[in-house]
Amino acid sequence: ANACPSCIIQAGDPDGDAGGHMHPAFEQFVKRKAFRIGAAALVIYALLGFLLLPYVAEQYIPKYARETLQRQASVGAVRVNPFLFKVEADDFRLQEQDGRPIAAFRHLLVDFELSSLFRWAWTFADIRLDGLDLLIDKAPDGRVNLDALAESFPKTEEPPEPEDNGLVRLLLSQVALVDGALTYSDRSGKEPARFTLQPLNLKLNNVATLPERNGAYSLSADLPDGGSLYHQGEIMLQPLVMSGDVSIQGFRPASLWGFLHDKLRLAEPQGAVVFQTGYRFTLDNDKPVLNLLRMQLHVAGLDLREPGAQAPLLALETVEIKNGTFDLDKRTLALPQIALLNGRVSAALAENGTVNWQRLVVADAKPSAKPPAKDATPTATPAAPWHIQIGATQLDNIAVQLADRSRATPLAVDVGQLGASLKTDITIGADATTVAVNEIALKLAKLALSPIGEAEPLATLGEFTLDGGSVDTGKREVSIKQVLLREGARVAARQLLTRFEN
Repeated sequence: ANACPSCIIQAGDPDGDAGGHMHPAFEQFVKRKAFRIGAAALVIYALLGFLLLPYVAEQYIPKYARETLQRQASVGAVRVNPFLFKVEADDFRLQEQDGRPIAAFRHLLVDFELSSLFRWAWTFADIRLDGLDLLIDKAPDGRVNLDALAESFPKTEEPPEPEDNGLVRLLLSQVALVDGALTYSDRSGKEPARFTLQPLNLKLNNVATLPERNGAYSLSADLPDGGSLYHQGEIMLQPLVMSGDVSIQGFRPASLWGFLHDKLRLAEPQGAVVFQTGYRFTLDNDKPVLNLLRMQLHVAGLDLREPGAQAPLLALETVEIKNGTFDLDKRTLALPQIALLNGRVSAALAENGTVNWQRLVVADAKPSAKPPAKDATPTATPAAPWHIQIGATQLDNIAVQLADRSRATPLAVDVGQLGASLKTDITIGADATTVAVNEIALKLAKLALSPIGEAEPLATLGEFTLDGGSVDTGKREVSIKQVLLREGARVAARQLLTRFEN
């Protein structure tokens, strides 16, 4: 009612141009030069963000890969929202010149926060990568594709000066890798081998390079042959501290056999592994410190045998380790409880005196480096020794077969059942290794000594029991409190004497 009459739109006048009038003050404002420049800049900024930047990215990425990296690259649609500071890209692929894949993804989202200006840290509200497919490939000449790719980027003449704190101030509110795949390929051996983790999922929440700032993360992946990997914990980047829990379920060693069959004279191993542990890792003044806690290991159906062999070298129904700990800084490994149950072990001594277990590792054909001269001055302090403590060890219902072909008359020793309990301390130093075994209790049942290839044994024993035994290689001591022979012994004396005379 108090408004200026000239400022009131005459909505009731049919001849008036109600839509063509504006407030005189606003009309005067929009006519100002500063407003027109600002509006033009805003339009140019929008055109650059919405149209030009996506076009440049779609054209520049393949060109840069082709001319600078000497590789092939392609990208689908690129979208930029200059007002929300969001960048999206679809269907990216990076390949070698011969078409061998390196990396690809279906969709990438990067959401940058303008609040970075107020936090004095680069802040990203969301980084999401869908369908990553990364191939780490070791070529026949031993070169890894990612190393070769890194060397393709232009080198600066002088490295940039490091910042005082060594890290860019960065805050990642949420990072997600969804439905990814990580493949390791090795073509340097006689036969190519591959191992793939898929689907691979990774989540990071509130991870930052800001001092004393904790974030949470989780990692999950499916292993080949039906296994799974799960990892969750907390991470601090300044200083670097990681802690959490790792769980591997249903892992089958056979899935990695392609990488090892050239190095071991073994058939493809059988068995399934379950492993769990808590851990804490820190990097203090470039010194890594790793602690493993609550280690649990369960192996079911383990079977190791030589190629083409009918009988296994080692077969165990159950292998179990409980409550283990590991300290990298103190160089200690403690395994309080170990159980080896229901299985079979065999060993054979060849005519030349070598044991078949010694031949399992294929010798490296490359010549070893020359040892240092005897009068050379040592340049480093010898490392502290490793200490391995094995607590209550239980062996139950294990058959043993030993064959000796180094004699004129080859002999075999069969043990129907072996049971044992003991505790072991091992010290591995630069100069020597010492082993101390205490509280040894041993029970052997159904023993037989026979010529190889003959069914009739030369000697048999129903049961052999040993209690209170100990062995110390450092002190060169062996002690036994009690030995018992039960169920009698049968010896074919004349045959046995004849065999040994021959």
